[in-house]
Amino acid sequence: MPDDLSDPLLGSLLRRRSRGVVPTLDVIRRLLELTGDPQRAFAAVHVAGTNGKGSVCAMLASILRRAGYRIGLYTSPHLRNFRERIRVDGEAVGGSLLGMCLQEVERADRATGLRPATFFEAATAAAFLCFREAGVDMAVIETGMGGRWDATVLCRPVLTVITPIGIDHTEFLGTEPATIAGEKCGILKAGIAALTAEQDGKVIAVIRREARHKKSPLRQVGDLVHVEGFSPGLHRQEVVLGTRHGTLEIHLPLAGVFQRENSALACAAALILGGQFAGRPALEDIRAGLECVEWPGRFHAVGTSPPVILDGAHNVHAARTLAASLREVLGMTRIAVVAGFLKDKDVEGIGALLAPHVGSCWTVRPPSERGMDAAEAARRLYSAGIRADPGASMVEAVEAARRWAAAHGSAVLVTGSLYLVGAALDVVEAESRFRSAAAAAARIWQGYS
Repeated sequence: MPDDLSDPLLGSLLRRRSRGVVPTLDVIRRLLELTGDPQRAFAAVHVAGTNGKGSVCAMLASILRRAGYRIGLYTSPHLRNFRERIRVDGEAVGGSLLGMCLQEVERADRATGLRPATFFEAATAAAFLCFREAGVDMAVIETGMGGRWDATVLCRPVLTVITPIGIDHTEFLGTEPATIAGEKCGILKAGIAALTAEQDGKVIAVIRREARHKKSPLRQVGDLVHVEGFSPGLHRQEVVLGTRHGTLEIHLPLAGVFQRENSALACAAALILGGQFAGRPALEDIRAGLECVEWPGRFHAVGTSPPVILDGAHNVHAARTLAASLREVLGMTRIAVVAGFLKDKDVEGIGALLAPHVGSCWTVRPPSERGMDAAEAARRLYSAGIRADPGASMVEAVEAARRWAAAHGSAVLVTGSLYLVGAALDVVEAESRFRSAAAAAARIWQGYS
């Protein structure tokens, strides 16, 4: 369900998105002070990186819930509804609690004596308030962008985690992975354990340097966990993780090459936390938590005739792993693609990686004020070797792609933006409900005939 813009508090928050990003912590710090420093009420696991942040956060939150903790989860962006960003024990925050917290943030914002809070500053303050009011034991918190100036950096972590780093948000973070890594390392804290995914040589050198400088004890995922084996699938996969404490055989409900690596990183984070908190979570909590994790929109296959794969890959690093996942489960089968991008994305780089898999393509503007025009996206994809039709609406593009895929015994891929994926999920689910209703009506009619 899309955001309810008739709600005045939520509408006011969403309109703040036009204020952009401002590299200072003064406003969020003052907002939190005026609302009683809610971030002091719970421990946090703080996660930064370019790709995989949300998946790792969702996995770790699921593991910690299985260990008996009351867990908050703060991620961004949302697919369809703002409340998805703020979860308590796996459920989106209730409208009444969110409304109360947004009202408190609005009052505080008027009293700061500083510029108005940006969307992400206000959203983060509201999330911290929700977690305090809900009485969570711990919150798993994803940075919005970067780390050093990110509003989430004022949380109180017991562990910081850095997922794989690549190039994205270059206008704010720089154009070199090593420079971006320096920004992400802004989440590291003195005396607080840190964990990193496997990284390129220059990136890991920066992370090690920053960890030493901040006196943050650093571990790499391979020190604790490694993927021993796997059996891939379109809707799920079997993964075997090796740890010092034993082997975990996991029926992972998330497909894709990258989700194996994400599961290893989440497992390593859980092992570190288990060492801090008297063995909770234990190995069985890790296995059970990973087996019930939900995280739509990331190599997420819906249906079977034909399957529609939803993947929010929006940078070259993510597109590379998406292409690897396509090869793994579909081989070199040509597929129907519905693509859409935000204006700051490397469309040519993404397109070049996906081109070998594309049989037919439609471009659609994502439902965002930063969405790239469909004709511009098609023009830039053409330079990467992909011919795309920019003339369709989302509904028309998905339906055309489904027809093409069905005729060729193939699949549909919707990619380029999580905003686009959320809109496509609405379309696919609406079509599914229509087909179910039509089938039910046909059965009833047959009963009368």
